Parts: sequence; structure tokens; C-alpha cells
Amino acid sequence: MAECTGSDGEGRMHVIGFVYGVVAYGLFFGWFLYAVGFVGNWVVPKSVDSGFPGPVGEALAVNVGLVALFGLQHTIMARSGFKRWLTRLVPVGLERSTFVLVAAGLAWLILWQWRPMPDVLWRVQQPAVAGLLSAVSLAGWGMVLLASFMIDHFELFGLKQAFSYLRGRPWKPATFKLTGFYRYVRHPLMTGFLIAF
Repeated sequence: MAECTGSDGEGRMHVIGFVYGVVAYGLFFGWFLYAVGFVGNWVVPKSVDSGFPGPVGEALAVNVGLVALFGLQHTIMARSGFKRWLTRLVPVGLERSTFVLVAAGLAWLILWQWRPMPDVLWRVQQPAVAGLLSAVSLAGWGMVLLASFMIDHFELFGLKQAFSYLRGRPWKPATFKLTGFYRYVRHPLMTGFLIAF
């Protein structure tokens, strides 16, 4: 706390801002862990196939709408003009945490409001093939996690920026480097999600 600059009130705001960043990260990471079970129908109470199926048109409309809303949020909030507007409302050091918080909230909304389809779209009954598909899905989730660390996981999800804010210091973005999966795939995070799904 000694590194916070300014008055006690300002120091408290920096601590609150850091907690805000940690909460945003926690909501994202909790979603990530739950989503592994949701997609694979493992362990979690609500999964992609659980619930009472309704009409196919309703399920498609709700599910596509939820995913589109998530994509729209990413598209809008990633724009530099939106970031400039947002940093008039929240400190620069908390802009990324705000992005993560809104994205995590929408990601949780997808899981909560997801509608199962009324008919079976596909089913694998051979245990060896089902096990192989599960392993591929888990490999996709692993790719997402590893790729996030290859570009700086804690910066990507706003914790480094929130920590700089806590210390009262300006955040300096890391330089992007072509390492690991990024040498071979343009967007390994999205590739990993596609494999997982």
C-alpha cells in the first residue's frame, strides 16, 4: 500500500480498483472452468444438453442471439474509439478489467440461458471414439489456456493493468511476440475454442 500515490482516498480507490480487476478475472476464470464441463456434459449441474427442450426455432433464436451478443460486445469494446470513451468513465488501468467483466457476464449469461435442442443432432455410442472426441475437446481447452499465457495471460485479462493502477503507476503494454502457437496460427485462442466446442 506504500506505493499508492496521493491521498488516503485516492489510495483506497486504487485498492478498490485492484479488487475490481481481481473480481473481473475471477468471473472469467470461473466461467472458463465451468464451460469445460458445460460443453463436455461433465460434472456441472447445467450443461449444453441439460434442461427441457422447447421448440427448435426458439432454441436457435435464443442461442444464436446470445452468442451474437457476446461477439458484438467484443467487437464494440475492442475498438479504440470505444476505449477512449470508456476511459472517461473508468481509469485507464481498469479499462481492460471492465472489458473482461462485461465479457464474463455475457459468457455466464450464455451458459445460464442456453436452450437445449429438442432433437439429437449427433451422438457417438462407441466408447473409444467418444473418449477420443472428449480428449480432443479437452486439448482445445488446453490450447486456449496455453495460448493465453504465450501472449501474457495476466495482461490479456486485465490483472497487470489493475496491479499497475493499484501501485499508482501507468501501465505499459507488453510487446507482442510470435511464440508458441502464434508462430503457426493467427488466432490460437479462437482455434482452441473451436476445437473445444
